[in-house]
Amino acid sequence: MMNFSQLDFGSFAVKIYGIFLAIAFFIAVWRAYKNIQKANLDIDFFVHHFWRWLLGGLLLGRIFSVLLLPEIWGSYGGFSFFAFWAGGINFLGAAIGFVSVLLFDFHLHQKSPWRWLDQGVLPFFLGFMIVDIGGFLTGAVYGTETNMFWGVRYETFGVASINPVHPVTLYALIVHIWIWYWLRKHVMSWQNLPGKLAMWGIFLFVISDFFLQFFKEQGLVILGLLTVTQLVELVLIIGSWWQIKSMQKKAKK
Repeated sequence: MMNFSQLDFGSFAVKIYGIFLAIAFFIAVWRAYKNIQKANLDIDFFVHHFWRWLLGGLLLGRIFSVLLLPEIWGSYGGFSFFAFWAGGINFLGAAIGFVSVLLFDFHLHQKSPWRWLDQGVLPFFLGFMIVDIGGFLTGAVYGTETNMFWGVRYETFGVASINPVHPVTLYALIVHIWIWYWLRKHVMSWQNLPGKLAMWGIFLFVISDFFLQFFKEQGLVILGLLTVTQLVELVLIIGSWWQIKSMQKKAKK
């Protein structure tokens, strides 16, 4: 595969994966905004609080990156948090930070977040499909080495292996398309159960990523079995499944 990792402009370079991330972010936010508007929710509340949620996501996402990649601290010491070019923003940490601040604001203003989260789940998967494509083309996210005929070989400095690797972003793309399609089929039937669409989206996304982690380059491993990311995802899987079952019980009463 060709080196498709960055665009060079003299002394400057722009990482193409970053461009994909930016496009995915703006498309997902715009679609969520339109869905919120269509559902007659409080647009002013969204506009005035969104940047707090985003900042919470960026901060916790960066903290996750520094904690999960000890080499960052070894290279930059006390400056590690601000060295964004090393490790970037951890997606799982960013998602947890974003939702945590969102839930705090809704609790503070005595609003229910469930219908809001429902409006964002399909745009989220749409954005992540774009991220999957960007990760595949650039090699920003790649898997372990494989002898399978569908293995992909990258010729870019960001990929440590010179042998074919699992195209984990293509695996993820297929899974995310299926989840998006399945959730979309249930939008109308779950309208009277606020939050069910969002919780199923969270559950399916996290459990699929949990298994995809086994095909990725391993991060910090605990007890020689699971990575720290997988342990956090395991907690989210249990929590989201418990919430889904609680919603189903309330609906039957």
